[in-house]
Amino acid sequence: TEGKPLPVWLSFCLEIEPGHHQHPRLLSGDSLISAVQALSESGHLDLDNRIEAILVNCCDIRVVALALEELRVALAATNKQHVIRTGAYPNAFSVPPPGAANHTLRHFDSNITPDRLKTRAVEWMALGADIVGGCCGVGPEHIEALAKLRHNDDCNDDARAEKKELSSSA
Repeated sequence: TEGKPLPVWLSFCLEIEPGHHQHPRLLSGDSLISAVQALSESGHLDLDNRIEAILVNCCDIRVVALALEELRVALAATNKQHVIRTGAYPNAFSVPPPGAANHTLRHFDSNITPDRLKTRAVEWMALGADIVGGCCGVGPEHIEALAKLRHNDDCNDDARAEKKELSSSA
């Protein structure tokens, strides 16, 4: 409707070196936690600004869980963990090692099957994500598998119970 502010979903594109257990970083090199802190300090997380969700996208599937954990910590520090939704939509591409001759090429990772993405999404939901999807290389069959999570009450109940447990222990 005219004059009504639209909700905003903010998404950060992440990078990480494959095989390393490091903190996810934005393409600018900034940490995810510092990005959320900057949003909070500038007032962008206030209700008037309509940021309803913070997501991570276009990233390696292996970095999502750590990124969601960092989002949870960062949002808890701003007292917005129960107000702002979180989620992820990663790539289904492999990431070549830095300095490799083909370091700019991305190849479809056939190991990221629809079932594997769905399994990971259940893990992400347990970490608080309630928006899941896919970016580069994720096809209709992957999205179809994710859509089944909406209709799988056992899966949703398990994810909600784990999310509640994580919230109460924080």
